[in-house]
Formats: sequence, C-alpha cells, structure tokens
Amino acid sequence: NLEYYTNNNISFKYLKEEDLKNNKSINIDDILQYERKTITNFNNYSIDIMGNIYSHNRNKYMKLKEDVYGYVRVSLSNQNNKSKFNVHRLVAEAFIPNVHTKKEVNHKNGIKTDNRVENLEWVTSSENTKHSFNIGLNISNKGEKNGMSKLTKDDILEIYHSNETSITLSKKFNIDRKSINRIKRKERWKHILDNISN
Repeated sequence: NLEYYTNNNISFKYLKEEDLKNNKSINIDDILQYERKTITNFNNYSIDIMGNIYSHNRNKYMKLKEDVYGYVRVSLSNQNNKSKFNVHRLVAEAFIPNVHTKKEVNHKNGIKTDNRVENLEWVTSSENTKHSFNIGLNISNKGEKNGMSKLTKDDILEIYHSNETSITLSKKFNIDRKSINRIKRKERWKHILDNISN
C-alpha cells in the first residue's frame, strides 16, 4: 500500500475510489480544495498539488501504481493512445516553473512516493546525483533505479518482446523512437536484456 502523509492536519494518500468511500481520515472536501491543473496533451485529466490525478471522463481519481523501486506511475489515455508517466514529473511540469530548462525532477526529502509540489524541484543530472548522496540514498545509475527513469523492468521486457512498431511503442511509453530501437537491439538496459535469449 502507498504511504500516508500529513499536511496541514489533513491525512491523505494517493487516492482510489474505495478510499473516498471508506476511509474516514480522508475528507473529500479538503482534497477538492487542492489546486488542480489540466495535464498537457491529456485534457481529460487533471493533477493536483499532492500528485493525485483525476479523470474527467470517468469522474473519479486514477489508480496510481508504485513500480518495484518505489516511484509512483500512472497510465493516461488520449484517444487511442495510452502512455505511462512518472507522477512526480507530471506535478513538476504542471506547477513548478522550469526557468533554467533543467531535465530532472528531485524529491527533496528522498521519499519517492511523496509527490507534493513543495517536495519537488527541477535539477540537473549532477545536482540530482549530488543530492542523493547528501541525504544518504543508495541509488544505482542503472535502469529504473535511477530516479529519472521513465521505464520499469516490466516496461523494458514488454518493449523488447512487442511486435508493435517503434512509433506505437514510442507513444505508449512516452519515450523517443531511438530509445525503443536501442532496447530492441539490447543497446540499453543490458543488465536486464543480456539474460534473454533471442
């Protein structure tokens, strides 16, 4: 289960429909007071400053999923396209100005599921690495263990074995076609793919 946090005496977590009905510690009126913005290129979804994502088509909060390394991800659909995103990056893109065009998003307190806007900041790769060492995180630069990775191990295996075109996979996983092709050729994520027989 995803962790609870407390902010201004309000207990909350990443929401599921049953949470809103059954958990008395969650006040839906408080949740709806959080500032929300439409997600770029996915106008039927909005995201709030806590990292909760609301589907306007379904009139409910989206189910968010932790990957094996603790980062929260979500699948969004736009017409016939379905893409996966890191929630902390969606929050940063919606609410935090990226004045210096930095490429990565850092969790200030090191808690990967704490995607509150005040816990996030845009950083360079070197700033992100330096911060991880300063707060004692034991991270690897390989694959999804890197905090900015867009893909999980399951994603990599799905891409590698898929018969879909690189264009389709690129849209589905929200990465460029060059990366898709490098995975297919085992030029990326070798620590996973080298153990797979052709």
